[in-house]
Amino acid sequence: MKYQNPKLRQMLAAEYVLGTLHGAARRRFERLLKKDAALVKELRYWERRLAPLQRSFKPVVPREIVWAEIEQRIQAARVVALPAARSVTEDRGRLGFWRTLSAAASLAAVGLGYALWLQLQQSPQVIEQVRTVQVIQPMPYVAMLQPTNVPAQWIVVVTPARRSLKVSAAGSYPHDLDTQSLQLWVLDDTGQPHPMGLMPEGSNADLPLPEMKMPQKPVIAVSLEPKGGSPTGLPTGPVLTTAPLLQL
Repeated sequence: MKYQNPKLRQMLAAEYVLGTLHGAARRRFERLLKKDAALVKELRYWERRLAPLQRSFKPVVPREIVWAEIEQRIQAARVVALPAARSVTEDRGRLGFWRTLSAAASLAAVGLGYALWLQLQQSPQVIEQVRTVQVIQPMPYVAMLQPTNVPAQWIVVVTPARRSLKVSAAGSYPHDLDTQSLQLWVLDDTGQPHPMGLMPEGSNADLPLPEMKMPQKPVIAVSLEPKGGSPTGLPTGPVLTTAPLLQL
């Protein structure tokens, strides 16, 4: 793999910070960090850039199944001590007890068999069983947009499963609010832009996600458009900033 490729180094550093770089790829990246000072600098840049994402997420209480899994692993890790070996005399003393218990168990088995036979003579009952199936939803996409030389920054979170698009803004882009609007776009794998809605004038906004299939490698962009958005369905003004949408 060509680790000197600037685009590849940026993507690896961003994925490492987001926690989406797993397995052998993550271990190779960590080995490179030990001997590549420039890569460490790239990593620190993405740490500073993605740190504001933490403020936009709300704490989530773990589901009960998570606690059950943890408890199961704890129980499996415990060591059960074996009982000490008994002497021959003790075993003989217990033999009579086990014979008596065996006879009682046989009688109980006969009684249980008779009860089951009686049960089978009755009309069968229909039992409805409801099975709950957990559906795992895809993780959301996140992008950070920042125009050049302007104190404005937007964090965009796209959740296709919920048809949700959230925008958190820090700072503002200087433009005429009476005649201009900032419009959000997503570029598909062929580079074709699709409108995603207007950027909020305030600090935060929840927008409905348009009906569309998410690209394999989506890229999000912001352009300066006439008031109310592009009249053609395509960007007509300058593109202010672009960034890849990374799936968490």
